[in-house]
Amino acid sequence: FFEDEETGCTQIFDLDLFTRNTPQTETPEPLSLCDDNETGVRTFDLSLVEDEVLQNVENTDELIIEYYN
Repeated sequence: FFEDEETGCTQIFDLDLFTRNTPQTETPEPLSLCDDNETGVRTFDLSLVEDEVLQNVENTDELIIEYYN
């Protein structure tokens, strides 16, 4: 269903939805770091556990893995 906000016209149409199977990832061992400089801030490099998380995923070269702050 689509409605044009300017004209108020509506249209109903068929939609084909294609989905991909969600990869079955593994839970990695917990990451931990000490706050040696007592700033209350530490940076974790999550790419270090990618292999562990993706160990049962086929065709990992087809995946796009991104990290955000």
